Amino acid sequence: MESNADDRKRPASGQSSGSNAASSGDSQSEPSDRTDQLIEASVEFSQDLVIGAKDRATELIRLPLEIFRFLRHPVRFLENCPDLKTPTWVILAISTGILSAVISGLVHHGLIRFLIALLILPAGSFLATFATTSLLKIILLSVHGLKFRYRSGASIFAFANIFWWLPVGIVDRQPIIVLIGFIAAFSLAAIGFNRKLGIPIKVIGGWLALFGLIHVGIWTTTKFVAP
Repeated sequence: MESNADDRKRPASGQSSGSNAASSGDSQSEPSDRTDQLIEASVEFSQDLVIGAKDRATELIRLPLEIFRFLRHPVRFLENCPDLKTPTWVILAISTGILSAVISGLVHHGLIRFLIALLILPAGSFLATFATTSLLKIILLSVHGLKFRYRSGASIFAFANIFWWLPVGIVDRQPIIVLIGFIAAFSLAAIGFNRKLGIPIKVIGGWLALFGLIHVGIWTTTKFVAP
């Protein structure tokens, strides 16, 4: 009888040892699974960085071609303006200011004039794109309930402002050309916002016209009225 009882107890102890081994195996596999997940996440993150860097490099390489396409057919181009990544539209805006500084140096034949323009115009070109896009983003959302992707709007302005900021370097010699370029830039931006982003032309045209009047008023005062 005692041997039978012992026999009945032995499987139970075997089962408990087996369950203990299984639980220890599970606990050992958990760190391994976490390590695999960390490795996979690191690999995916590295791949995303590489792919993102390639995309940005490709976009920058294609930028001169996009500028050429814009200059050939500005309206048609802005109807389907590419959504430039932030570094690309910033580089485009700053490059426009640098070219404007070069034009200023060539027209005025002065190294000091060129260096001063090189410090001011690239920053001005960037700020014009950034400030106008930001103001429109806030105004259209708060007043009209309209949304647009920020980099889409900034891309439109970065291209349109080429007509405004390239002639800025000769503002002292040909102010009318700069004024015409300014009007052309804001008109093209309105077309881009309307046809690409779907903002009603009356809304975007009205706000850009208001911005334009304020700018022209300040510019006229500083150039012709103020001593």
